[in-house]
Parts: sequence; C-alpha cells; structure tokens
Amino acid sequence: MPCPALTTGSQFLSGMMAHVDCQSRGLGAYGYGALADRGSAAFAVTTALLAIFIALHGIRLLFDGQDYPQRLVGDIVKIGIVLTLATSWPAWRIIGYNLVLDGPLEVAQSVGLASGTTPTASYDQLQALDDTLVVMTAYGTGRLAGGGVQQGDEPGDSFQGIALADQFALGWGRSAFLIGSIVPFGITRLGAGLLLALTPLVAGLYLFGATIGLFLGWMRGLTFCALGSFTQYLLQAIQVGLILPWAQNVISAREGGALTPSAPTELLVMALSFTIINLGVLIVCAKVVFYPGSGWSSLFRHRGAQASSERPERRPMAGRAQPIPANRAQLVAESVSSSMRQETTARRTLITTSSPGTSTETRRPEGGRAEPSTGRSTMGSSTKRTVQRRLASTQRRDLR
Repeated sequence: MPCPALTTGSQFLSGMMAHVDCQSRGLGAYGYGALADRGSAAFAVTTALLAIFIALHGIRLLFDGQDYPQRLVGDIVKIGIVLTLATSWPAWRIIGYNLVLDGPLEVAQSVGLASGTTPTASYDQLQALDDTLVVMTAYGTGRLAGGGVQQGDEPGDSFQGIALADQFALGWGRSAFLIGSIVPFGITRLGAGLLLALTPLVAGLYLFGATIGLFLGWMRGLTFCALGSFTQYLLQAIQVGLILPWAQNVISAREGGALTPSAPTELLVMALSFTIINLGVLIVCAKVVFYPGSGWSSLFRHRGAQASSERPERRPMAGRAQPIPANRAQLVAESVSSSMRQETTARRTLITTSSPGTSTETRRPEGGRAEPSTGRSTMGSSTKRTVQRRLASTQRRDLR
C-alpha cells in the first residue's frame, strides 16, 4: 500500500504524521500476512511448537492420568488461542489490529466530547497550528522593524531584559512543537505496527511455561502502544486548543502594529512544556503497563500445569473412611497391608488369651472387633503392647 509522499512547506507536519500512520498500518497488516503464510519460517516454527506441545501433552496423559480432566480444558484453550492468533487474520483484525490502531481514537473522542476537546483522525488542526507559527515567525516581534507601539506598560511589553533573541526563540519554539508532536506519535504507532506484524511468530510462545514471559511482554507492548496513542490524541487536542488561539492573537497584534517582545519566549516555553508532558505521560503509561505486580502472569497462567501445587491437600477426617486410591498398584498394596494387620492382631489375641496370670477381659474398639485388655494404661502409645507372663518356678527351671 503506497503511503503519501512527504513535501516541504505548508503540509509538512500533516504529511509526516499521515505517513507514519500509514506505515504502521502497513506493517501490522502486510507483516502479519507475510509471517502467517504457509511457506514462511514463522509458520514452520509455530507448527513445530504445536507438535511439541501435543507430544508433551500425550506423554503427561500416559504417565499422569489423574490430572487429565483439569489439564485437558486448559490445553485445548491454549491451542485455540495460538491457532487464532497465528492463522486467522479476520479474527485477529477485529480483536487485535483494529483494537490497537483504531480503538484509542474512538475512546479519546468519547472522552474529549465530554471534556470539551475534539480529537480527530485527521491532522489538519496540528497543521493549522504549524502554519500559524510560521506566519508568527515571519511577522517577528517588531524589534528589527524599529517601529511599533507597545501594548501596555507591563514589563513583558518592552524589550528590556529579554534574554533570548527573537529568531532563536521562535525557531526553537516551532522545532520543539514539531518534535513533541512527531516523536511520541511515532513511538506509539510504529511500535504498534511492529508488534502486530510479529503476531504469528509470538503466538506459539504462549504454549510453554518457559516462553510465556515473552508472550506476556508482547501483550504488554501492545497495551502500552494503545494506551499511549489514547493519551497522545488527547494531549494534542489540548495543545492545539491552547497554543492556536494564542498564536492568532499574536498575529493580530502584529498586524495592528503592536510590539510582541514576549511572544518568542512564551512560544518556546509552551512548546517545550508540551514536549516534556507528552514524553512524561508515555513513561507513566509504561510504568503502569510494565509494573511487575500488574497481574498479567496470573491472568495468562496455565492452571493445568500448576494444578498439583495449587490444589489443597486433603486430610482424612476422624470417623470417616479414607477414599480408595485410583491406582491399581496402591489398591494391591493396601489389600496386602490390611491382611498383614489382621493376621498380626489375631496372633496377639491368641497369645494373650492363652497366657496364665492375664486378664481375659476384652474391650471393643470402634471397629467392633474384641481385643483383650490387660488392665494396664495405654497412655503414650497408639498400639497396645502384649507381653506373655511366666511363673517364677518356670523361670528358675529354665535357668537351671
């Protein structure tokens, strides 16, 4: 798509900004098409990442089947997002391209309509202000003309104490205005175009936990460009609404023969102030978007990969039977262990009941099985220990 050529003179600023905007749209659209083509290297990389992800999913399914229902939904959603971003231009044009490039202006117009400013898609207002500054520079302040009438008796209406030369201040004032208008606009628009063009290549990074940080950084970059464009539209409208009437007033005064010695310094101060404000607002937007605790990681985190760590540990409650494990090996182990415990209990009961001098009184635990009681306290141990008693004569006989 050919962009408008840049010309000098009365259409410099509007042509510059229109050319930058055209280049950003061309990068976002045609760059996406080039990387999403089936013969491109980016498409091959995305296909390879999808194949690796599906293979790893199958391996996890074979060896860790317990978390399969939880991970299946998250993996399907991931694959759907990646395929939409990497291959579907109609869907991406609505949810990404138009949102980043056209959405900020629509939001700025809604805000400006309520606040009294009127941001527009064209750059005629900025160009009109630039043309007015050129005319004001041509008129000058009246210092070199050697004639003119002071507007009043205020200190700013005389040439005494003026630190900056007229032509120097007027020239640098217009330069600061042009730089403050073009540089922030180019950062947000060209940055958005470059990030939109990389969509098919970056989409595959969302599949793996090791590369999801790059994907989140790409998303933050798009958000920064959209938020920065929104602020630039509003600030440019405010700048035009402030400086344009002032410049027209200065020109009217010069046409009436009045001197304007303070106008060059005032123009330089206003232009530099808005340049610093524009760049400072971009820095604030970057701080907001790229702040470490902004919550992007938790928003795009794959819950299936962290299901085991996020799931609370279940502890059996007293009086309730523990759930049967799902693994067959665990079932067999529990069955063998239960059989061994039953045999040990039966053997101890037989020894206790057959020993002389012991009490045959039994007690019933909660399970309902009768166990002998020796009358000894079992405090401090979880299992009753039974010892076979022997008569003193039997012990002396054994010693002899």
